[in-house]
Amino acid sequence: MTNTTQTPISELTLAEVITLTQAGLIGLQDGVPVYTDKAEKAAKAGATKSRRQDVLSDVTAFFASPQGQKAKFFSVKPTSGMFAACATAINMDVEATREDVL
Repeated sequence: MTNTTQTPISELTLAEVITLTQAGLIGLQDGVPVYTDKAEKAAKAGATKSRRQDVLSDVTAFFASPQGQKAKFFSVKPTSGMFAACATAINMDVEATREDVL
């Protein structure tokens, strides 16, 4: 199963192909090298980690700013059914899902 966001195997160096094969990220399907499901999971995990690192930078910058120093925060993100008036300020400045912030 080939993920379109990954580098085509034909463009990889021999050393990269060997390393990825040993890690179980490249396998053979009908005699043709393809990325495995493990490679797709690793790519998704890497994207999630990168996105969360960006959110962490945004949240840290917000709390370091004068606006982030003003209010006392009960919660950084509201949950369903919860009134989070104090969290409104960060919700307007940081674009992220509740899961990424937590």
